[in-house]
Amino acid sequence: MIGKLFYLESIYKKEKLTAKDILIRRNKEHPPILKELEELLFNHDYKPGSALEGAVNYAKNIWHDLSTYLTSGYIEISNNICERAVKPFVINRKIFMTSGSYDGARYTTLLFSIIRTARMNDLNVSKYIEYVLDHIQTKDIKDLLPYASSLDQSLRNT
Repeated sequence: MIGKLFYLESIYKKEKLTAKDILIRRNKEHPPILKELEELLFNHDYKPGSALEGAVNYAKNIWHDLSTYLTSGYIEISNNICERAVKPFVINRKIFMTSGSYDGARYTTLLFSIIRTARMNDLNVSKYIEYVLDHIQTKDIKDLLPYASSLDQSLRNT
């Protein structure tokens, strides 16, 4: 059933649908599959203490949240984008352990977050950080955010 949902999503991407069209198609095609999945999760018993029971209980507890993607064509069906964004933190966790202190690790995570957000917004990270440092005392913080429309276009990757 989950495979069917992801298959439909792949079709939407292949057809290059707009967010509005994705939303229309999702709300037409996904509810019957979700209803079937809900029936499977909520109306069956699973072996107590098993990993499957744990996974099912987790899904039951967040069931309402799992359908959030049906409210907007911009919302992805999965959190894969977030998982990929977090991956560098997981890979570099040893860096955090050698940051010298809790505050050092906190500041390292903030810097990583800024770098990832800059990359997601197609900015040249080095130029962007230099720009922020040069303008941090003269510009409003909203104008320095990686997704600010007022950012200098020369900071974009070309």
